[in-house]
Amino acid sequence: VSVMIRTKDRPVPLTRALNSLAKQTYPYIEVNCFNDGGDAVDEIFDGFSFPRVNIVNNRESIGRAAAANALLEMASGEFCIFLDDDDEFDPNHIETLVSAARRNPNVKAVYSGVRVGGSAKLETYNYSYDPALLRYGNFIPIHAVLFSRKLIDSCRFDESLPMYEDWDFWLQVSQVTSMLHVDAITATYHIHGNSGAGHSGIKAEERKWKLRIYEKWLSKCSPEQFEQTFKVIEQNSNSSWFFNSDFTK
Repeated sequence: VSVMIRTKDRPVPLTRALNSLAKQTYPYIEVNCFNDGGDAVDEIFDGFSFPRVNIVNNRESIGRAAAANALLEMASGEFCIFLDDDDEFDPNHIETLVSAARRNPNVKAVYSGVRVGGSAKLETYNYSYDPALLRYGNFIPIHAVLFSRKLIDSCRFDESLPMYEDWDFWLQVSQVTSMLHVDAITATYHIHGNSGAGHSGIKAEERKWKLRIYEKWLSKCSPEQFEQTFKVIEQNSNSSWFFNSDFTK
């Protein structure tokens, strides 16, 4: 499994994330880190004994989506999973997802539930897979998903997006494969002052880029797919998820 970490000048959260990675019960892990224009992170990694580590300390920032694409290029494992520097895995996170992937070889992406830490209205993201609902909004945190490296051939992060790049990526994945939901909470998504889910000051900017996602996918979805999305919105209009769904970092 290739674990892909984006980081920039957050040594304390990065250390916490690496601690969670060091506790994984699944042993066959490659750690790839793309430092997007921040201070070098090599000394932080020196405190850990991962079997395989690849670090790129990029001199200048290239942005979240480009950093994610750079990590996809670095990955060599059969499976890939992201771990942003301010999030955490439970010890069984990777093992749980690999086991599910092995039991369902026809599915190229599996994901589990994620608890929310910090100031947020939702306590968990743990929803069954529904591509119609995914077209409405993102309900799958980036580090919840283990996916086959084969998907890299057809799915890449849109580098024109400064936020919601993970949502767009999962929409691409949904065109290639179904995504299997494992009904278990095995990771933590931390809300902090710069996270969209916890910072009302950037709501207008979030809406701008959410509309950009809709504009992009208008030409890629069939009328039947839009009909399915309208139906799922109607069916779930009273759900708390619809009022608290947007998250970005």
